[in-house]
Amino acid sequence: MATRLGGVKRRDNFNGKETFRVQCPNCKKHKAVMGYARTGNTYVLACPVDGCTLNGVVLHDLIKRYGGTEMFNEWRKARWTDSYAEERLPIKNRVPYAERKTPHRKSFKEKQDLKSAVLQTKVQGEQKKT
Repeated sequence: MATRLGGVKRRDNFNGKETFRVQCPNCKKHKAVMGYARTGNTYVLACPVDGCTLNGVVLHDLIKRYGGTEMFNEWRKARWTDSYAEERLPIKNRVPYAERKTPHRKSFKEKQDLKSAVLQTKVQGEQKKT
């Protein structure tokens, strides 16, 4: 993209990568700088001209707006490869909806038996204390 915008490689580096002085595609002045972004692992175009709206445009948006469809398709093809599609694995331990176990609900009789057993252990514990 830098060569398409008439970029000239500068001597200084920005964030450890090379920078280019390019022609701004919006205002057509040869004052824009294309350098490596601190975050995002991409290049950013910044135009210091006051009336220009292109300030901090990432490489993807720059190619999408000003690169043309052919360049954008090549960019997408090279940049976004779906490596996960080749290695898809099934979900383990997946139980169909019909085979799921419903929680066991205690009947009235079971609840009463449980309450009486708890009450008996409480009474026996109090008797041992005295």
